[in-house]
Amino acid sequence: MAWAFLLLWVVSAAPTSISLGSSSTSPVYGAAATPTLALASSASVLNEHAPLTLTAILAGGASPAGTVSFMDGATLMDTISLSGQSASLTLNTLAVGSHSLSAVYNGDSNNNSTSSASVAVAVAGIHPAVVGVAPASGSALGNTRVSISGVRLAGATSVSYEWRCPSACSRPRPGWPTSATCKTRERPR
Repeated sequence: MAWAFLLLWVVSAAPTSISLGSSSTSPVYGAAATPTLALASSASVLNEHAPLTLTAILAGGASPAGTVSFMDGATLMDTISLSGQSASLTLNTLAVGSHSLSAVYNGDSNNNSTSSASVAVAVAGIHPAVVGVAPASGSALGNTRVSISGVRLAGATSVSYEWRCPSACSRPRPGWPTSATCKTRERPR
């Protein structure tokens, strides 16, 4: 008597059952699925210290679970647990300059890891930089007007300066700022 066996393998992303000629079934696990990962940024250009929200969204796969790592180039910024099929990171710590941001889904028992395409984000400096003061010298008496020029001065709310006595003295003279200090003393007459 010859026996013939037929073995059928079913490959799928989720467990399935096959019948082996009796009423019992055995689960068959297929290859892990590979979902796709998209990364969205709340801005492509922002000022330093401004908040930026990155959202990684998974599509497909077999009920993905686990974590998403957010990257700035090769540098790990943070790892966030999935909530449904997405994970979000809000930060305000990107340095001034250009950044290539991406997300990596770290996979689980049913899904392979996958990476998003990079998103370019530029961070602009907001600290003012003074490049010129006019007049550079002159009398501090009589309401002298001073003009300051530079970059990123819009929105500046105050200017601080160091005031120096216009001549050698031991104490401030009438009309001088009360905080005036002198470098040398007057010579006796």
